[in-house]
Amino acid sequence: MHSQDLFVYIFCVILHQILATGYDKLIYGYDGMVTGASSGIGVETMRVLALRGVHVIMAVRSKVSANDIKEAILKEIPSAKIDVMELDLSSMESVRKFASEFNSSGLPLNILM
Repeated sequence: MHSQDLFVYIFCVILHQILATGYDKLIYGYDGMVTGASSGIGVETMRVLALRGVHVIMAVRSKVSANDIKEAILKEIPSAKIDVMELDLSSMESVRKFASEFNSSGLPLNILM
């Protein structure tokens, strides 16, 4: 197992343990944004938050791959609320566009990961 895979595994185990202790009741109905939600830890973080009733905004570089992941999660968790928004953190133009679109959505930002 590679060290990055081990880190992802440990992170997921810890996240599940935290949420299993009842903290999920505190975040149900919140709006959360997960950057990098189309791979690795971002996917698992998004999945667990959606499972706990959080409306998840996927902030990703590629909407195409993100939509595939969104569909897979919706098959697993039909009640999940997931939106996909394009964001490339290496481009200030993309960041400004994302911020403008998010602000105009009127959603609060309760969780940022």
